[in-house]
Amino acid sequence: MVYHRLAARESIKTGLAMALACGIALALGWENPYWAAIAVAVVSMPTVGESLNKSALRLGGTVVGGLVGLLSLGLFGQDRFAFTLFMSLYVGWCAYRITVTRAVYFWFISGYVALLIAAAGVGSSSHQAFYTAMLRVQETGLGILVYAFVSVFVWPQRCLDDLKLVVRNLVGVEAKTLAQYFTLLRQEEAGDRTASWYAMENQLVGQLARRLDAAEMEQFEIREVRHWWRRLLRTAQDLMEAMEIWRETFPELRRIDLDAVLPDLPEVERSLQARFRQVVALADGGQPQEPLPAPALPIDQDRLRALPHLQQAAVLTLQATVLEIGALTDRLVTCMRGIKEKRPQGADAPDADVSAVGRQADPDSFMAFLRGMAAVWLSTLVWIAFDPPGHMMLVVFTGIHTLMGVMSPQMRWAKFILANTMGVVIAAVLYVFVMPQLSGYMELSVLLFVLTSVIYYVFWDPRLTMLKFSAIVPFIMLTNIQNHQVYNMISYCSSATAMLLSLPLAAMASNGVCSLRPEKMFVRLGSRYFRQALALMATFATPRKSGWPGKTSASVLSAMQASVGKIGGWANGVDYKLLPQQAPQQAVAMVASLNTLTYRFLFFAAAQPERTPSWPAFDAALEAWRAAIEDVLRQWAARPMQQARECALHGRLAQARAQLENASEASFEQIEGAFTPAQYTRAYRLLGGYRGLYDALVAHAALAAAFDWDAWRESRL
Repeated sequence: MVYHRLAARESIKTGLAMALACGIALALGWENPYWAAIAVAVVSMPTVGESLNKSALRLGGTVVGGLVGLLSLGLFGQDRFAFTLFMSLYVGWCAYRITVTRAVYFWFISGYVALLIAAAGVGSSSHQAFYTAMLRVQETGLGILVYAFVSVFVWPQRCLDDLKLVVRNLVGVEAKTLAQYFTLLRQEEAGDRTASWYAMENQLVGQLARRLDAAEMEQFEIREVRHWWRRLLRTAQDLMEAMEIWRETFPELRRIDLDAVLPDLPEVERSLQARFRQVVALADGGQPQEPLPAPALPIDQDRLRALPHLQQAAVLTLQATVLEIGALTDRLVTCMRGIKEKRPQGADAPDADVSAVGRQADPDSFMAFLRGMAAVWLSTLVWIAFDPPGHMMLVVFTGIHTLMGVMSPQMRWAKFILANTMGVVIAAVLYVFVMPQLSGYMELSVLLFVLTSVIYYVFWDPRLTMLKFSAIVPFIMLTNIQNHQVYNMISYCSSATAMLLSLPLAAMASNGVCSLRPEKMFVRLGSRYFRQALALMATFATPRKSGWPGKTSASVLSAMQASVGKIGGWANGVDYKLLPQQAPQQAVAMVASLNTLTYRFLFFAAAQPERTPSWPAFDAALEAWRAAIEDVLRQWAARPMQQARECALHGRLAQARAQLENASEASFEQIEGAFTPAQYTRAYRLLGGYRGLYDALVAHAALAAAFDWDAWRESRL
């Protein structure tokens, strides 16, 4: 019920702003008032802050794109080749920036407007191009201003309430996850829901980041303590990762009587849950309480020494991880106290930008650059060779749709083309049978209000954003609303043809550079992931082996996490009817296994700085683990996967595990008394990292052996 009420309110607000923006532009006698209407259509967001954030990106992108378009005309207006090369490079650059920055919408608008202004100047005077650029900026500003006015005074939805709600939900999910993990620590349960909770945590962390960006623009009280909010976001991410790393150690820990070795474990659990309750109370407006004492988790040393060495490593790892989780929950409480008390930024609150997680360039980023260039060149060649209806607007539309494909790489082009075709047909019906019957602005405003409100209500779900724009944008652009309205079916068909013809050209430019079929991307990204993993292992070698020059372990780990996220996205788009021997659950299990591997690598990387003294027996044991792990990664990274080979590989890995474990136990027997207790702890943790990573690789090999990789690589139209 709340969902439908919010959808109805926001749809009515968008329809009202659309009618007002178009009416004001008409009253002022501006040409192309539909530009103001488009600005309203795309900046409408659920909260005031989100709308203002998107508005700033759109206005900034319009200004920059307009300047680039004018620059291209001024420098290369008389040289067709140089002009096309310049514009293709800029559109390619915008496509590249879309993949590596958070300001995605800025670069999309910049590339689109640059093409639009350049097209306006082709075959006309420089004065006309400058006039078009200025008109575009002022009408975009008008649409933004009108929607901001409506969103502030009509059913305003503030970001602060949403921000606190997201924090409460996120902390609640993490508290439930922690409680479930303490239960799973002792026994494996059927119906484990932690995977769904982890997905929910990921979603809530993303929502928190977006809400925070919007709230900083909307309210000064958020902006003045943004360093605390940013630290809270980073801490929530770190806590989520720490708990996932902890979960991966459970199979080994279930063989140990933990209540005997760690007698204070239940008390630590109660202490951590109390911290979560403090965070929720502060988010609800409660008063700060006295800080809770830091959790301690002493170990019964006699019982610890009675365990095998690898189990000792698991217990010490558990202690370190639980204490880290305790420190992170303390930091959550500190952040909420800082927000509540509006403490100034100081030594206990790091700069806001330390928590800003940037997006890294990867091969997909360079492919996006090539797609942007290919789109401009392909559409320009079609325009020059055949001069289709719409003329250079074909280039503009092709560039827009290609950039949209870069923004939504899993977009189904066939469905997108069908949706736009339906939007063009609906717009044609209104253009022919409804609009000629309108006698003035009041009737036009009713049409705009009703049509916009209905479309935005029907397609309110964020997953239907592309369909929403496919329904509203063709009507706004193709009807070409003006003060002196002229109905010309030839003009309409010309523009509609250019719009529809650009869609297959954009699809060809996007898929011609590199196939974007989900199953192909799934396999390709899997190989990339293991190349990244091999590079990560190289960063820890002494002396360092050839990996990624200039890359640190943190940057490689970040790239691996991004690859897993992409693999999961492409797995959701696979048409399993084409893969009769594969079930969707197998792909889901494969993605979950890669997530497990990533967290194992995170733990492994965290153990690396803890260097132990050199001891031949221990060094030989570690080198044996390293060689086995690198051999597996090298095979998965270098050669195409085949089902028979994966089955054989899984068998070899399982057989080698016992030999590696026996060698490790023997090495610890030889170094008995050679290390200090602290050095033993570091050595155990490092060995635990190797063993946990190897176990995760064995489990992944079992899943890979069940895949029909030849079917996934099969070429299809």
